[in-house]
Amino acid sequence: MKTLYNVSTKYGIPSSVILEVTYRCNLRCIHCYVVDRKKKELTIDEYEKLLRDLRELGTLLLTVTGGEPLIRSDIKELLLLMSDMDFAIRLFTAGYYIDENFADFLRTINLLEVEMSIYGSKPDLHDSITRVPGSFKKLTNAVKLLVERGIRTNLKFVAMKPNYRDVLNTKVLAEKIGADFYYDVIITPRDDFSSEPLQLRLSKEEMREFYSTMGISFEFSPRKVDDFICNAGVGIMAISPYGEVFPCVQLRIKAGNIMEKDIADIWNNAEIFKFLRGRRLKDYNCGSCPLVDFCFPCIGSIWLERRTMDGCTEGLKNRAEVLRELAGEK
Repeated sequence: MKTLYNVSTKYGIPSSVILEVTYRCNLRCIHCYVVDRKKKELTIDEYEKLLRDLRELGTLLLTVTGGEPLIRSDIKELLLLMSDMDFAIRLFTAGYYIDENFADFLRTINLLEVEMSIYGSKPDLHDSITRVPGSFKKLTNAVKLLVERGIRTNLKFVAMKPNYRDVLNTKVLAEKIGADFYYDVIITPRDDFSSEPLQLRLSKEEMREFYSTMGISFEFSPRKVDDFICNAGVGIMAISPYGEVFPCVQLRIKAGNIMEKDIADIWNNAEIFKFLRGRRLKDYNCGSCPLVDFCFPCIGSIWLERRTMDGCTEGLKNRAEVLRELAGEK
């Protein structure tokens, strides 16, 4: 992936594209940032043209997400279309709709991995966050079906106030059922800028407890101020179910719409993409921040919370301070 990143940034290729194929979802997760605007979603024919154009641009990897992508009645046809065009596919799903038939289907396409979110080691905790009884059972059954078929499966744990102390138990469970496990502590506002999910964000003290429990697994080295701050709009982009194009799923600054312009035109000429490619770490406030070597800046989350790319958030600052403190204690 690092080589792919280097090539895409050097030559301006959108090597990785995130396709949000629907914002509909059967779960109602308490921290979710997605807002379903209930508009007409792209059709298979429209996706076919988009995929051909992306292939011409040099895209290699498609991340299929939502909402819940499996809620689309034509999701098999859409995934098969991507596979037939030789894209590598990552599928993000809650696993609720994965049965033996769908798991068998996934084994036949160019699927790199399936990623699902797990919010606790017990049904009650997980289901209290998804707000759908039985979602834990559906998730763990989906993992079992995928692992049995040799499909790489990742379980992502989003740490928040209700569940962060259960992370080790959840990690043990993930390993027991054959899934890879990783975690995140960043909670963002919703896409409509609602700050309600931020109430779930860990305090600095809770973050320190969490990372002390997990141990530090990051490598810290001086950041190069001439590097891009991230890959948004440089080597990746996101496309909504309605054809809107953004630098990433968090940085919701519209670059265009594929129903109005070809994706190549948007990628090469949109003002937000030109802006992002013209700036480096040193051009942001992050470049002069004493925490930068311990930080993983996300201008998308900053944008959602502060409506500017030049700033910081409490969550990012707390994480960087905690990681610096813990690294100094090792």
